[in-house]
Amino acid sequence: MGIFTDSQNNSGISDNMGIVKRQASKSTITSLVGIVFSAISSLFIIPMVATETYGLLALVLSLSALTLPLALMGLNNTVPRFYNNYKTPQDQTRFFGYLYRAQTFISIVTCLAFYLIAPFIFERFYPDSTTLANQRLSITILIFVMAQFSMLSSYSISIYRLNVVRILEVFFQKLGIAFVLLLVALAVLPESYLIPVVVGLFILRAAGIMYFWRSNSKGIIPNQSVAIDRKEIASYGLFAVLSVVLHQAVIEIDTMMVGSMISVSEAGVYKYAFYVAMLVDLPRVNLSSILFPLISKYQHSGEVDKVNDVYKRSSNLLFLAGCFLLLVVWPNLDNFFQVIPNGENFVHAKYVIIFISLAKVINMAMGINVEILASTKKYHLILVINLISLILVLISNKLLIPVYGANGAALATLIVWIAYNICAFLFLKVLYKLNPFSLNTLKLTGITTATMIVLFMVPDVSSNHWLNMIVRGICTLPFLWIMYRLKISIDFNDLLDKVLSKVRK
Repeated sequence: MGIFTDSQNNSGISDNMGIVKRQASKSTITSLVGIVFSAISSLFIIPMVATETYGLLALVLSLSALTLPLALMGLNNTVPRFYNNYKTPQDQTRFFGYLYRAQTFISIVTCLAFYLIAPFIFERFYPDSTTLANQRLSITILIFVMAQFSMLSSYSISIYRLNVVRILEVFFQKLGIAFVLLLVALAVLPESYLIPVVVGLFILRAAGIMYFWRSNSKGIIPNQSVAIDRKEIASYGLFAVLSVVLHQAVIEIDTMMVGSMISVSEAGVYKYAFYVAMLVDLPRVNLSSILFPLISKYQHSGEVDKVNDVYKRSSNLLFLAGCFLLLVVWPNLDNFFQVIPNGENFVHAKYVIIFISLAKVINMAMGINVEILASTKKYHLILVINLISLILVLISNKLLIPVYGANGAALATLIVWIAYNICAFLFLKVLYKLNPFSLNTLKLTGITTATMIVLFMVPDVSSNHWLNMIVRGICTLPFLWIMYRLKISIDFNDLLDKVLSKVRK
C-alpha cells in the first residue's frame, strides 16, 4: 500500500518501511479472512443463539474490557511509544521485559481486587441477573489473560509483526467464538458451558502470543541494566491508563447501559447490531496499529512533514474504504434481516447498524488523528477529549435509551464520536498545523452521497433476498472505478494496480 512506500513528497523513509509494508499487506489479508468469519457468524450463527445467552456473553466481555485498562496501567501503550528509542535489540528486549514484569504484577493485583468487589457491582447494576453474578471467576480470569495478550501484542506491534496478533485474533476470536456459538445454537454444547469455553479460547490466544514473544526474545534476560527514564515512562503510563479507562468506558458504556436500563436480552440484540456495524471499522484498526510506532518515530526525530503526509493519506484511504463499506451495508439492511435466522428479533435494531456505521466512517475520515496526538508532547490532551466524550456518552445514553431503546444508545454513540473527532482535529490543527482534509475529501463525500441515493432507488429484482443484495453489491462497484479514475487516494490506486497486475500475469 502506498502509505508504506517512498514518494516524491516523502523521501528518506526509514529502513523499517519495507517490513511495515509487508506486515500491513499480510495483516490486511488476515483481516479479510476475519471479515469472512465475522460475516458468516453475523449471518448464520449469532442470530440462532438465544438473545439472552448472547447478551450474557456480551456483558461478560464488556465488563472484562472495561476493567482491562486497570490491569494494564497504560504499559501496553508505553511499549510502542518508547520501544524504538532504544537502538539495540538487546536494550529493546530488556526495556520490554522490565515493563512486562511490572504489568504482570499490576494485573494480578487488579484481578484480585475485581474478584472481591464484583458482588457489589452486580448487586448495584444488575440485581435481576443471577446468571451474570455467577460469572465472577470467569470475568476475573478473562481480565488477566486479556491483559497478557494486550501487553505481549504491544511487543509484536513494536517490532512490526502485527500479523501475528491478527492471526491469533482471527483463529481464537473470530473463528473460535463463532464455532462455540454454533455448538450452543445446535444444542451440542450446553449454554452453561459457553462462558467457560470462551475463557479457554482467550487463554489459548494469550498462550500463542506468549510463545511468539519467548521465541523472539533470543534468550535475553530482562533486567533493569538498560537505561530507562522511569519518570517519563511513568508519566506516559499514567496518561495512557487514564486515557484508555475513559476511552474504554466510552466504547463499552452503551452496551452496559442497555443491559442495565432495558434487559440482558436487549443488550444481546444491541451488541449483535454493533458487531455488524464494526465490520466497517476494520481497515482503520489495521492501519492505525501498524502506523503508531512509525508515527512515534517521526515525532521523535522531528519529521513533521512526514507526519502530515501520513495523516492526509491515511484519511483519504480510510475514508474511501469506509464509504465503500457503508454503501455495501446500508442499502442492503432490509434484505439482510430477511436472510439471517430469527431476523425478526433484530430488525428493530436496524438504526443501531446505521448510526454506528456512520460513526465509524466519520472516524475513518479523520485519519489516524488520535494516534498522532498520542505521539506528541501534548498527548495529555487526549485525556480532555476522552473526559468530554465520557460525560457526553453518559448524558446522551441516559436521555436517549428510555425514548429510543437500543437505537438511542447507537445515536448517542454517533453524537459522541462526532464530538470526539472534532476535538482531536482542532487540537492538531491549532497546535501543529496538521490537517487531514483536502479537495478529495469533499469529492468523496459528494460521490458517496450520490451513489447512496442511486442504490436506494434500485428496486428489488426478485423475492430472493440474496439476489437483491448481490445486485446492489454489483451496483456499488462503479464507485470504486470512479475513485480510481479521480485518484482520490494514491494508496488505493497503488493497491489496485498491483492487484490488477497480478491478475494479468
